Amino acid sequence: SRCLLDAISVVIQPREFVCILGPSGSGKSTLLSALSARVPMDTGRVLINGKDLYANFDAMKQDIVVVPQKDVLHETLTVEQAISYTAELRLPADTSRDEIQVEVQEILSRVAMTSHRRTPIGKLSGGQIKRASLANELLARPTLIFLDEVTSGLDEQTDRDMMGLFRSLADDGKTVVCITHSLANVEQYCH
Repeated sequence: SRCLLDAISVVIQPREFVCILGPSGSGKSTLLSALSARVPMDTGRVLINGKDLYANFDAMKQDIVVVPQKDVLHETLTVEQAISYTAELRLPADTSRDEIQVEVQEILSRVAMTSHRRTPIGKLSGGQIKRASLANELLARPTLIFLDEVTSGLDEQTDRDMMGLFRSLADDGKTVVCITHSLANVEQYCH
């Protein structure tokens, strides 16, 4: 077996927006998979607030989301429908329809997608799809958000808008870790 990552030590503070940079094949996604416990490491530890993530994953997993590079929302559903279905699955079983709708509208507003709520996912631009995917994950009310190359393939303005959104999530109290190979807006928005 090959050693993919070796002697890596990183500290990420609460409410920080941190970018992991590097060219393709440098191990960024492997590191993100290890940090998020999606693919645990063979050796080493990941601590969140002093607790071992791997040993306590079941208790801690609801606080962590990974927004993947590949979008998973169904193309024929509208943004509102897609997010509502996720809300029905993720929110407590006793959440009323009205409460779900309020939650969905708040999340869509947070990612600036209210005006596109009735647009089918398949008709959105690349940046809008990323915002919808982020909204879908924010329903879980995570404290730690991992973003896996979510700005790749976006134009410069959209990349800037997304990085600004990620920074605002950190400013609102979330910890955000973003993998990117684009340096364009890192210095301006990243801690």
